[in-house]
Amino acid sequence: MRFKIDKRTFVQAVRTAVKAVSVKPQVPILAGLLIEAADDKVTVTGNGVSTIIQATAQASVEEEGSTVVDAKILDNIIRRLPEGDVSFVQDDATTAELSSQNSKLKIVCELPDEFPAIAALDNVHSVTVPNDILCAILNKTIPFASTDETKNRMFSGLKFEIDTNTLRVVSSDSHRIAYVVKEIDYTGEPFNMIIPVSSMLKCFNLRSAFEGNVQISTDERTVSFKYPTYEMFISLMDGEYLNYKPIINAEESTTTIEVEKQYMQSVINRAVLISDSEFVPANKPPFIFNINDKKVETTCSAGRGTVRDELRATVSGKNLRIGGNAKFLGDIINACEGENIKIEMRTPTSGIFVHENDAVYMMMPMRLFG
Repeated sequence: MRFKIDKRTFVQAVRTAVKAVSVKPQVPILAGLLIEAADDKVTVTGNGVSTIIQATAQASVEEEGSTVVDAKILDNIIRRLPEGDVSFVQDDATTAELSSQNSKLKIVCELPDEFPAIAALDNVHSVTVPNDILCAILNKTIPFASTDETKNRMFSGLKFEIDTNTLRVVSSDSHRIAYVVKEIDYTGEPFNMIIPVSSMLKCFNLRSAFEGNVQISTDERTVSFKYPTYEMFISLMDGEYLNYKPIINAEESTTTIEVEKQYMQSVINRAVLISDSEFVPANKPPFIFNINDKKVETTCSAGRGTVRDELRATVSGKNLRIGGNAKFLGDIINACEGENIKIEMRTPTSGIFVHENDAVYMMMPMRLFG
């Protein structure tokens, strides 16, 4: 196998594919990257079993072939080569030579026969989504999914629902729910899937800054996200997801607060300094809204002190006293895009809601005493 490729292009392809490689792979061959050269293209594949990333780059291929190279070594080596073209030459099955300008080095290779092939998708549903819409959805949902797969496994996934011209994505960590709806161009059969958030984080971190489309294809086992220079394959989760609709579509709020986003962020940040201090026990003290006669006072008290603010806010509805986790609410406020925030509440035990044009966030309240 012989090919020549621009160093920066090669670095991008390797750094993309290496994201899929596990720190402790199930079998030794999966610690490597599959390098394939054919038809003036080089394809680099990283296989983490549940997540596979295949990156493609243009190259000048003199002799077609394939090999497997240790992912960590290759990633570190090519980033330290001089700028310009990199020549990759493999004359025998066990070693390959990389050269750039006056630098040459040899690396150990493995036979590609044992590297698992990517299984073809069967009975595929496919939808094309603009990249900016997908990024916006992930920005609003990933922060609210659980990262602990040992407790309630299904909360470590994102629920995708695709219907006529509609894409809905839901995430939850059991304390909060994020629900986002976007309009897309789709007229096929409805389908849904649950995607592990750990894999979506890899996809999200790799998103390209381009004004194009991402093709999402899925069967009952796998979903693929196809970008211009790489494709990601993710194993889907089995099981029943949270029945979120009765929560999101519950009765209308009885109390509403409208407040400037930046101002509300500063109020919450002060409360977090108290509630998240190292002297506070695991059960964080509540961030309390005390709404009375169209005025809102917020308080948070802990061992290190008390922070109290009278909000500059527009209030409508009934008087109410309700509390929740300050950091959780801060995450929701940070995810909102507008300059102003509308916080809706119903009863002290039914949740705190924040609505946007295309999103709904809900945070479970905390029980208050006194």
